[in-house]
Amino acid sequence: MYDYFIIGQGLAGSIMAMRLLNDRKKILVFDSLEANTSSRIAAGIFNPISGKRFSTAWKASECFSEVTKFYTEMENLLEERFFHPLPICRIIPDAGSSNDWISRANEPHNSLFVNQVLDDLDNFDTPYGAIELALGGYLDTNAFIDAIRKLLLQHELLVEMTAIPKFQGAWTEIDGNRSQAVIYCNGLGAQFTDPFNTIPFTPMKGEVLRIKAPDLSRDQIVTGGCFICPSDNDSFLVGATYNWRDPSLSKTSEAKTELLKRLDKIIKVPYTVIGHQVGIRPSVKDRKPIIGSHPIFPDCHILGGLGSKGVSTAPYLSKLLYEYLENGGDIPSEVDLKRFLG
Repeated sequence: MYDYFIIGQGLAGSIMAMRLLNDRKKILVFDSLEANTSSRIAAGIFNPISGKRFSTAWKASECFSEVTKFYTEMENLLEERFFHPLPICRIIPDAGSSNDWISRANEPHNSLFVNQVLDDLDNFDTPYGAIELALGGYLDTNAFIDAIRKLLLQHELLVEMTAIPKFQGAWTEIDGNRSQAVIYCNGLGAQFTDPFNTIPFTPMKGEVLRIKAPDLSRDQIVTGGCFICPSDNDSFLVGATYNWRDPSLSKTSEAKTELLKRLDKIIKVPYTVIGHQVGIRPSVKDRKPIIGSHPIFPDCHILGGLGSKGVSTAPYLSKLLYEYLENGGDIPSEVDLKRFLG
């Protein structure tokens, strides 16, 4: 008898699996290999301050403390490199934003996340300067997921399937294996399973470009209309678009043109486009994550709806869900499943 089945081994499922294994829980993970999952396509950026209003992320102190702790522990345990803390340089877009952003950067609650205000940034057009953020960086999501997949396979804790079985009353048995509970971590796949198919998922298509730019520094992430993030094989990812109207996995010339327009506005060195990728982010109507238990099927739980911020929120959310399931801890109302299935 297993303690938990985990459905999905993307970012959320991988983190939840390791959270449970670290406490010696008996788990079995079910997953299918898909190249275009959001976890596989993501740049993996974790950024404490974002948006046009220079807004601090939800529960930034808790989330970013857990980001560093969790991913560092995973690197040590798995003996792999996938966690890349880097400063994030946010280009100030105009004179109006300059005073506002610098004022916000000096607010006490942002002191943990701001390194310095920069007059300029090498190889970028920054007439109004930039702000260098701390505690940011990126996770190589493919390397992270692959390292955990390797561990799960070595210990026969992963079942690879072409399709997840349909829900039948309560998922306490799959292919002859029995469990006390099930945690859905399969992103948008949850909307096609009976327990959670009434959650108002809003699939959010995102496209990114991969470029080569030998003159750019790989010791920082730059954002300003788009992000430019170091990636594997000496390349950079440039992104990203947000499209709620087109749920397909088709790459579009419109998205490519838009990204290149944004990139050309800030970059001052030559580059070559070498790739174009697309994925669908698993977001919901209010753009907040979802954790908790189904009100009718109390053995069915969910960790999902992570959207574009999964790398920064999933370690903390998995900790909250674990404490809730094992120790009766509280779930913040803004991310509780009860707001949709009360």
